[in-house]
Amino acid sequence: MPLPFLAAKTRLPAPTSNLVARPRLLAALDTCLNPNVQVMLVAAPAGAGKTTLLAQWLGQVPPNLSVGWLSLDEGDNSLARFLAYLFAAIPNLDGDFAAQVESNPAISAEQGVAFLAEQVADIETDLLLVLDDYHVITAPEIHQALKLLIDHLPSNLRLVIAGRVEPPLPLARLRARGQLVEVRAADLRFSVDETAAFLARFTGLESLAGQESLSQRLADSTEGWAAGL
Repeated sequence: MPLPFLAAKTRLPAPTSNLVARPRLLAALDTCLNPNVQVMLVAAPAGAGKTTLLAQWLGQVPPNLSVGWLSLDEGDNSLARFLAYLFAAIPNLDGDFAAQVESNPAISAEQGVAFLAEQVADIETDLLLVLDDYHVITAPEIHQALKLLIDHLPSNLRLVIAGRVEPPLPLARLRARGQLVEVRAADLRFSVDETAAFLARFTGLESLAGQESLSQRLADSTEGWAAGL
């Protein structure tokens, strides 16, 4: 029996309160919008702040860019289900396509990707699609489908892949061509200044935030890990 289709998985996450401004990271994410870039990878352990940062960044991308979001889970390790959600998450794409794909469990990666690329190429706006928690995907046929999509990515679509580990995709080739932007755990670590700003966000800790030695100790002891702070 197929799992129910959850529309909430394709909704952009709401910005988190008490965010700390991290202009250096937002500027790094902005490079994803350069004309030559096709894919951005955000790879870091749990609690590093990947989803929070992406939600913050998506709130300030140019308004002429249509943004789609897909939150993945273990139940998406079926090619037909993955492709259905992929169709549903892409902005300005007819939602009926998602239902058609999910109703065809025998669909191949080649068929699904060819159809998807054709439909996306007909959309007149630039698109950005975020695949969050991609580390939960273990099915080889899904990795193959995403590889095919990257190989035949329409010029108006950029992919952002976020997860805890590096996915088995042709990243080396994209990296060599300058078509890949990477944000890793080291980039997401809070600096001493960002740690102080983080403390200042919480009532009653403003005086502590000004103590440079405390901010330094916290940054060192947590290694800048967002969840640790």
